[in-house]
Amino acid sequence: MEQTSRISLWEFLFSGGFLTDFFIVILLVLGVTALYLFFSKYFYLKEIGSKEEDFLDNVADCIYDHRIEAAMDWCKRVVSPESRMIKKGLENIEKSSFELFLSVQNQREAEVTEIRRDIFKFELLAKIILLLGFLGAGMSFTAFFFSGKTDFGSEFFYASFLPFVVAVFIGMAVYGLDMILVSLIYKIETELKLKGNKFLEIVAEIKRI
Repeated sequence: MEQTSRISLWEFLFSGGFLTDFFIVILLVLGVTALYLFFSKYFYLKEIGSKEEDFLDNVADCIYDHRIEAAMDWCKRVVSPESRMIKKGLENIEKSSFELFLSVQNQREAEVTEIRRDIFKFELLAKIILLLGFLGAGMSFTAFFFSGKTDFGSEFFYASFLPFVVAVFIGMAVYGLDMILVSLIYKIETELKLKGNKFLEIVAEIKRI
């Protein structure tokens, strides 16, 4: 019974003729592409956001003991936006507080730019999907009327709505995936800012001693 329902839905999805089917295939391909991009970006963000929690504490211990090279080794061992930001600060630790602040801030902004890279693709994909839905529905309606059919209760008439319905469903799903990624990116950016400020406070405390 379940298999029959699934087949019927599939048959109805591709029951609007060549033009409607063409747009639906394109929309489904874009949906699968968005899903692939989402999981690629999602696992990347989870990876860079799940590094050693005691990383900065270990670096701080080295700084308090005036073992800057050991602190640099920690940064080289842990590959993450945080470690690269702290490493840049360690490279400029002997400079003035303002220069140190600028080096950490510039590196953090560079890391944030890299993290945000490609995120615009989801918003662009969602807009393209919705646009194709409108275009597909409009062209399907036009083809229906020019075909000479007048039965507005027929399967072909309702099938003309399919590109728009599919586009709305996939487009909203892509926007939802985009919001998940944006929330992860915001969390990582906030953590980077907090860790950068903590590093600067540690260095300032050491210089006062």
